[in-house]
Amino acid sequence: MREIKFRAWYPAGRSMLNGIANRCVITFEGKLLVVDNISGSYIAPQDYILMQYTNLKDKNGEIYEGDVVQVLGMELVVTWYGGAGAWWVNGKDDGFGKMTLSEALQKGGEVIGNIYENPELLK
Repeated sequence: MREIKFRAWYPAGRSMLNGIANRCVITFEGKLLVVDNISGSYIAPQDYILMQYTNLKDKNGEIYEGDVVQVLGMELVVTWYGGAGAWWVNGKDDGFGKMTLSEALQKGGEVIGNIYENPELLK
């Protein structure tokens, strides 16, 4: 069974919310609400950016949407392309992608950061 997980970037606090354990994530009108299943407390809706887990890993760990993968001398961003039903890695000006994420990993690709914490990787 496919594991469905998310992480979230909070731009105002410049912080990443990882491993949303014992919490449920609800999106409402493009906003994120995180509810703690144990205490019932919640983080009020903020402008979080939600990133889905791809169900793939490299030597550094889990790979999420928005991660930057270095492969064949290129820095490419992990993106979902619904038309092909697959995770792709794209350059900043690409249409639907250079190659699938699986292909990038087979060619030795690895995550070197993400577009929110490391925007300089795409310059």
